[in-house]
Amino acid sequence: MLRARGLVLLMVCTVFGKVLFFCAACLAYLAAPATQALAAEHGHHDFARLKTTDMGEPGMALAMASGHDAQADKQTTVILKRQVPIRFGEAPRSWLGGLPMMPESVAWPRAGDGAPLHFIAQIDCADLPINLWNGLGPHNGWLLLFVEVLQLEDLSADGAVQVLHIDQLGAERQPPEDMSTVRHSMSDLIGYKAEFRPGVPKMWRRWPVDLVAQEYTPSDEEEGPPPVSGEELYEVPVSKWGMGSYEPDGKHPLTWRGALYFVEGIIRDYKRENFVQRHNAEEWRTYTIPKHDLDAPLGDSDQNWFEHTFHVDSPEEKRPHTDQHLTWREVRHFIESMLRDLDRQGSPKWNFAEETMKRILAQDLDAPLIDADWQAIEATCRAKITEAGAPRIFIKPHLKMAVREDLIDAYVRASGTGPAVPKALLPDVEARLRSIYENRPHRMGGQPGRIQPDSGPVPHGALLFQMGSDDAMGWSWGDAGALYVSVSPDDLRQDRFDRVRGWLEGY
Repeated sequence: MLRARGLVLLMVCTVFGKVLFFCAACLAYLAAPATQALAAEHGHHDFARLKTTDMGEPGMALAMASGHDAQADKQTTVILKRQVPIRFGEAPRSWLGGLPMMPESVAWPRAGDGAPLHFIAQIDCADLPINLWNGLGPHNGWLLLFVEVLQLEDLSADGAVQVLHIDQLGAERQPPEDMSTVRHSMSDLIGYKAEFRPGVPKMWRRWPVDLVAQEYTPSDEEEGPPPVSGEELYEVPVSKWGMGSYEPDGKHPLTWRGALYFVEGIIRDYKRENFVQRHNAEEWRTYTIPKHDLDAPLGDSDQNWFEHTFHVDSPEEKRPHTDQHLTWREVRHFIESMLRDLDRQGSPKWNFAEETMKRILAQDLDAPLIDADWQAIEATCRAKITEAGAPRIFIKPHLKMAVREDLIDAYVRASGTGPAVPKALLPDVEARLRSIYENRPHRMGGQPGRIQPDSGPVPHGALLFQMGSDDAMGWSWGDAGALYVSVSPDDLRQDRFDRVRGWLEGY
């Protein structure tokens, strides 16, 4: 109540002048004990305010503060800071990914075509600074963000982006049965298509976040708030590289689920549509080859492409091409033969991966994967995919992905619920998890931190969310860009979120 009265007086002060402004400041001061009491009841509630200079450059210090400074020339934005390390001893107040906590009476949002939306974030509004969105937004309840991730090319579609404001929590809600698997869909070349992938969690891992308030002075030179590095946000050393560049270096997945990720990647490569997409075979057959004399030899770059794409790199295979390049006719014959092989159902050449997947799915996927079991899986896969005439399937990217995902899953698991990140790897993993891609953290409020400011106008309104690309979450928005969600000030003032707008910007 005191905070509401303070907000009303702040609005009136523009009419009645400095006297009422002084009263508003007093009420805000008086409200601080109530705010702190609420924090004590619900957990940590202070804001880490990232100090910025008037030049728009991020400062190096984080200071803890509550309340707000009424400075008309400044704006406030809130950074959604993933906890590293995660504080498992306390229930998260706000989080990314995982499952929403909402009453059963609240329907799971669906797009206009009936497809269930994918849960992105749940934020405790009581932890938002009172001057966020110029004081127009909610300061109780929770804001939940849902997005149709498989339709990112058209976020203007009916209901593709939805924000809910709920006034009470419910139990964790499992996604609808007709929701397809979106874990890894925005990364690792899996693609944006509806699939039900056995053994793979449908949703992204849950990651608790702290809310960090950043005040800044808008400038003509900056598009949105000043960038913030991982070092400034966490105040500890941060790796230059995120988890996306993590190398296995002789390591294998921690769990059977990690082995499943590895074999699933190989199966995906053997599917004809992925083979065509990955190696551009169809495009070469349809567009490139017809432009050449079929009896003419390939140029050096084309020859290198062929040798890199297919298994012609052992000495006995490469010998015929050392002094004499293939002809375009030979390339056409090879590609067409390979596509016919990939189309052949039940071919023993490709069946090994499906059989290996069945054996993995029969295991407890969260159980530790011992060395002997991994060595058997890897040896089988390596032997089969290096047979003469097989398309070049690169094992390393799938192993890299499986090890990385297993490590991150282990990191967000509570102690004792499964294999943990080995202690020797923990410092490097945590340093990578603190990395912020392009220094563009997840945000609420302030101006949009645009990636392509010259690409044209964007929807006007208050910025509800700006979600950045994030290796730890498995998010890559619009080619390593960002997702933006806004609402009109009038709707925000009236607590209406049924007309939000979403858009993407990428590189």
